[in-house]
Amino acid sequence: MARTFYRIWQDAFPDNQLKTLQIVDGEDAVVLEGVFEGTHTATLAAPGGSIPVTRKRVTVPFVSVLGVSGDRFTSLALYFDQMEIMTQLGLAQAPTTAVS
Repeated sequence: MARTFYRIWQDAFPDNQLKTLQIVDGEDAVVLEGVFEGTHTATLAAPGGSIPVTRKRVTVPFVSVLGVSGDRFTSLALYFDQMEIMTQLGLAQAPTTAVS
């Protein structure tokens, strides 16, 4: 499943780079904080349907929590702001903050 997820993003953003900000290494888990950067030059196969090419560049922070057993990863949880990426791709308006 993790390979499929990464392939989807690699295909849609072939020039992507993952910049590591911080790694926390625990006994049974590793936490990676980073930033995904890339240009959307191919269709993105999203859960809600395919997203056509926008040619927009995105910069999106993320956190991955990886379960570890011995020298193998046993699980993966990935957290990123989906609204942020949709906004940067020009597919959603940036949220507005109410002023009181």
